[in-house]
Amino acid sequence: MTLTTSILKLLLISTLISCTSKNNKVVSENSYENTELGWTMRIPDDWEILDKTNQGIYKEKGKRMVNDFNNENRSYKGLIYLLGFKINQFNIFQSNYEKIDYKDLKAWRENKNQQKRAAAKMYTNQGMKIDTISSTETIDNTTFSVFLITAYNDLGGVRYTQKIYGSYINGYDFAVLLNYNTKEAEETLHKFWKNSTFKK
Repeated sequence: MTLTTSILKLLLISTLISCTSKNNKVVSENSYENTELGWTMRIPDDWEILDKTNQGIYKEKGKRMVNDFNNENRSYKGLIYLLGFKINQFNIFQSNYEKIDYKDLKAWRENKNQQKRAAAKMYTNQGMKIDTISSTETIDNTTFSVFLITAYNDLGGVRYTQKIYGSYINGYDFAVLLNYNTKEAEETLHKFWKNSTFKK
């Protein structure tokens, strides 16, 4: 996997991928599962599940941002879109994965560190002021690397916050993005995401 693809994965602009996994499905109006990851998650009421039409909005934005940053034109067909839902354009849940054979977890962690540095540079190259924090969290006995990005407006107030989770599960590089700019959305996204279950 190239660093360019890693940047795209980190920012979770993976909704540009038109295909979906056969093992990836919404099993009811408010529940989702992916058998390859063993992942099950409830979906909050009144949030809109992103379909292919919705994904197109993020598709072009993501391709332009990453390709402009790297001065190239690529399609990124290796990433698979999983679950996405939103309440509005600033408060969004997105997820994806890619089948990758890392030689060990150390190689995966090194790749994540490269992604974090590249993501921060993408923001600052656009003239945006940001703060970042790296940490780890455990959800249902599954460990995730966490990269928190706080973006500020011209007056110094918080424009929005992005919290990016990553884990290497069953040979898949799995990533989740929580994007929010209200306390209510933050609490809802964290509540439903952290109540996810992962079958071993």
